[in-house]
Amino acid sequence: MKLTFYSDLHFYAVHEINETLVFNDTTYFIGDIVDLRGCKNSEVEEVEAKRIEIQEKSKGKYLNGNHELAHDSEIDIILDGICITHGDVFDHDSEKYYDWHYKKQPGSTWFRRFYIGIAYWFRENFQKSVSKACLQKAATYACSEGCHTIVFGHKHPNKVVDKMINETRVICVPRGKTEIEF
Repeated sequence: MKLTFYSDLHFYAVHEINETLVFNDTTYFIGDIVDLRGCKNSEVEEVEAKRIEIQEKSKGKYLNGNHELAHDSEIDIILDGICITHGDVFDHDSEKYYDWHYKKQPGSTWFRRFYIGIAYWFRENFQKSVSKACLQKAATYACSEGCHTIVFGHKHPNKVVDKMINETRVICVPRGKTEIEF
């Protein structure tokens, strides 16, 4: 089985990836497709409308990430022993996760957008891997969900990270579109 994942496109942010979206039965949108946190204040309504449009077209295969600032979808999708999630849940304890998703306000000032642009440039050019601790948390989460494999984004690695950890396949996808054979 081959699945396609779109992750961390950050539409409307200064660091967006302009990717044409394809909707079909094997395509999953795993968070931060739009960026309500990094968009201009004047674009908030447009961005939210775009998020809802993509979510509806995906027919239940859309997960919100930390930049959608939404809480109207599940945090994971389980498919034949594969757990699909955004991955931000591995970064924080439950209180910080709650604060990010429920308390942040949409939109961004020009200064914040400038700062985010610089920060992402450094991250994209110098971050090469995903920490062992994050991969271990992902494996533990997959096991708790009764899954043998977990796929997530959020970490923005330069290439697909695909590791076996305690008999669990852990896959972290880069930004953009990724196809994986299972």
